[in-house]
Amino acid sequence: MTLADVATTPDLLRLVAVPVFAWVAIRDIKTRRVSSTVWIPLAVLGAILLVWDGALAWDAGGTAWSHEFLIPTAVSLGFVVPIAYLFWWFGGFGGADAKALLVLALFFPVFPQYAVGSWTLPATTTPIETFSFTILTNAVVIGLAIPIALAVRNAASGRITAVMAIGWPVSTDSVPETHGRLLETPDGPSRGGLDLDALRMYLRWRGLTLADVRENPAQYLSLIHI
Repeated sequence: MTLADVATTPDLLRLVAVPVFAWVAIRDIKTRRVSSTVWIPLAVLGAILLVWDGALAWDAGGTAWSHEFLIPTAVSLGFVVPIAYLFWWFGGFGGADAKALLVLALFFPVFPQYAVGSWTLPATTTPIETFSFTILTNAVVIGLAIPIALAVRNAASGRITAVMAIGWPVSTDSVPETHGRLLETPDGPSRGGLDLDALRMYLRWRGLTLADVRENPAQYLSLIHI
């Protein structure tokens, strides 16, 4: 079996993105920071592969060009890209999430195909055959499921509050390593609590630990309140 029997050359090159996205996901979980320089080479490669796929589809002609390439690509670039931008604009996505989806729209406008023995992956496609749109809808479904899961988890533990669908308790000691926002103040639950990333940057700038600030809060009250 040759590589050509497994997939087209553009689809094989698309596999380069898989370990990169895995690394980005791990880094996002650990630090909530992903450099913009990660996306530039991926976007360039995605654009090259898109043009390459277009040339192959054009040469094949017929429905390979009009239905299997042109329509899915139009949906990917004309719908998924603007939606990703709007989600970021309205705060539904973080910056890295939006950039990742923009790159995916370039990288996977149509479903790639890989032959593994007698199997062909992906095992199924969608009527419009736009892979990036499938990724977007999966992300939205998971995004909607998370608040429900949080609410159920908190309700089962007896934590019935106004913020039960967007957060969960963490120990004080874990706050410097936790990402997100404090959802409780001395006055009760709040959606406008301290941003923990801002807290980390402040502590790093001042050369302090959270324990230092909590032991002598009055000294730092003008800049931060714990």
